[in-house]
Amino acid sequence: MFRALRNPNFRIYWVGNLVSQMGNWVQMVARPWLVYDITHSAASLGMIAFLNAFPLLFLSLFGGVLADRTDRKRIIGFTQALYMLLAFVLAGLVWAHAVQVWHIALLSLIGGVVTSYDLPARQAMVTDMVGKEDLMNAIALNSAAFNLARIFGPALAGFLVEWSGMGWCFFLNGLSFLAVILPLPWLRFTQHPPQTDTNLWTSLTEGLSYIGRHKRIMTLMSIVSVGSLFALPYGTLMPAFAREVFGTNAAGMGALFSANGFGALAGALLLARAQLDIRRSSIVAVAAMMLGLSIVAFSFAKTLPVAFVCLAFVGLSAVSQNATTNTLVQLIVPDRLRGRVMSAYMMIFQGIMPLGNLMAGFAAERWGSPWAVRAGGSIAFVYATTVAIRMRGSQQTWEAEEEAEDQAEAAATLNASVKPVSP
Repeated sequence: MFRALRNPNFRIYWVGNLVSQMGNWVQMVARPWLVYDITHSAASLGMIAFLNAFPLLFLSLFGGVLADRTDRKRIIGFTQALYMLLAFVLAGLVWAHAVQVWHIALLSLIGGVVTSYDLPARQAMVTDMVGKEDLMNAIALNSAAFNLARIFGPALAGFLVEWSGMGWCFFLNGLSFLAVILPLPWLRFTQHPPQTDTNLWTSLTEGLSYIGRHKRIMTLMSIVSVGSLFALPYGTLMPAFAREVFGTNAAGMGALFSANGFGALAGALLLARAQLDIRRSSIVAVAAMMLGLSIVAFSFAKTLPVAFVCLAFVGLSAVSQNATTNTLVQLIVPDRLRGRVMSAYMMIFQGIMPLGNLMAGFAAERWGSPWAVRAGGSIAFVYATTVAIRMRGSQQTWEAEEEAEDQAEAAATLNASVKPVSP
């Protein structure tokens, strides 16, 4: 189950990532609670979440090009330092009793720009460390770290908000980035030689062209994009659910996030045991169907125990969908294009989500949070079901097309490496 942790570089990175994610989840719970405390508006929750992720829609592709052309460790060290600075600034504003919604909005927007360059480099670096043979295990273990943090981080955030104040949540998040920054110089792995023989625009279009030629990648990404747009914004409305539906406080909202994390952790551990066959793309569609149904069930919950169970299934199915998609895409893509293709994946996974957050926020303002979440989950379920039916008849065609594409690319690479001999 823990094969990838035998790699000393990945083991160091994984521990640092776990600590950093813990701090990140503390801030992810405290920030919307702070916004809702100031504005009492679901639309404001959607707007802040929109600003935090919106830059990925436009900048993550350039982040992917940079990840393929530059030392990925340097990129990550720089972005983690910027994250730390932003968290400390927000903590200072809270402690000074000067924080306003526009401060949170601006810092969230800057954080989104940083994420556009951080995520592609980190996604590609995992394969650099463990190789393709342990890739599924490594991605599942990274997901497990994320969801361990999701279990304990929100509970810690709820405690800090109630007993110490929100400023400590943001300060603690800032400190947590040191767990990634400090070990970076000691990580040793082989990165595919950076591509510097083409200009930025050519590199960008080469990655997009590769994605467009592969129907399997396009289908997998379409499932993720619909889920990000309609299903996953439920998390943005959690403060409204906590107060208006369940009548609880910040600690209760933290418990809701933690229940989601327990389910996601279970899904990540199951995936860590799995040996993923590249032909089993239908797993993604089935998990997406489960995600839509679980979110619809959560929207009908009237008590916290029922909500906890529903959110556990939401977490399990979301991890199954996204971690499996991540692995399948990285198994298909060649090393030299990994940063660019993964930047496109992160663009549709997290870059489209802010549009969903914005729609969910305004829909909740007009019709209530349960109806907004219910509609999004239903759309995601219907789309995933339609794709699952289509996938059953497309598998062999995809495999033949991908095999021909791989042979053509191998031949082109070989021809490019053969230099003409002078007479």
